[in-house]
Amino acid sequence: MSSKRRIYDPGEFEWLLTINQRSSTKNEYGEEVPVLVPVTEVWAKKQYQAGREFYAGNAGMEGSKVAQKVVMYTFRFVDGLNEMMMITDGEENYDITRITPLNRNQYHQVIAQHD
Repeated sequence: MSSKRRIYDPGEFEWLLTINQRSSTKNEYGEEVPVLVPVTEVWAKKQYQAGREFYAGNAGMEGSKVAQKVVMYTFRFVDGLNEMMMITDGEENYDITRITPLNRNQYHQVIAQHD
């Protein structure tokens, strides 16, 4: 029986990403402020997916055009990775929307979006 596992070329992983855990801290007024706590850095393959553009606004108000960017990342397996985490790619933060383990948990394929 032949194996159909995908072997990735290390040269495909050319994007350095930071995996972040969402957390909160208190500011000088005692208010909860959301922060991102770095968990690890990984080298990844990046593929842009079809995004979307739409108008967002409140009822009765003129909406503004919003572009949503969707990206698929492939990187080595990260223990504990979940959809509550975020990915920082350069200056942009992406919400993780789907995680798929590949090649018997050797890799993760992650769909993430940035509004």
